[in-house]
Amino acid sequence: MNKKELIRSPLFYVGDKYKILNQILNIFPKNINSFYEPFIGGGSVFLNVDAKNYFLNDIDNYLVNIHKYLIKNSNNKDIFFKNLKEIIFKYGFSRSFLEDIVPKEIKKKYLKTYYAKFNKDAYKKLKEDFNNSDKKSALHLYLLIIYGFNRMLRFNSEGKFNLPVGNVDLNKNVINSLNKY
Repeated sequence: MNKKELIRSPLFYVGDKYKILNQILNIFPKNINSFYEPFIGGGSVFLNVDAKNYFLNDIDNYLVNIHKYLIKNSNNKDIFFKNLKEIIFKYGFSRSFLEDIVPKEIKKKYLKTYYAKFNKDAYKKLKEDFNNSDKKSALHLYLLIIYGFNRMLRFNSEGKFNLPVGNVDLNKNVINSLNKY
């Protein structure tokens, strides 16, 4: 399997195995009936294993729920992307996969951090809404991860999502990974 054929997880999760997939996949058997993934993380490994059955697990229920949501919606991409865009537009996030809406003044003033500056208020509002809800919206949490610092998943001792905004955008790489998922 060469690098061009590999599927990258749309979570871009910390500790993702994407960069070492060729080494990992070379030691797997060619025919796999049941693939057990005890620590799914971003999911790059299972996305690149051809098996008849998959058993996916992780200690983080939020992460598992995001994967369940993505798997469930993988057969209905139009509705998934419609819902994704609705949230992005509602909160006013940057969206370079569609259009560049970050003002030139912000880009000029904050050369390397303009996405963080532009998305800060939208991110704070989405995080506040998520933390004040029942925290069951996997799509809202997914967007918090995508627009969050280092695309991490972190909660404090009170169970509140507590990652700050990152200097990132929902770009074409994320959309391509979502389409391949």
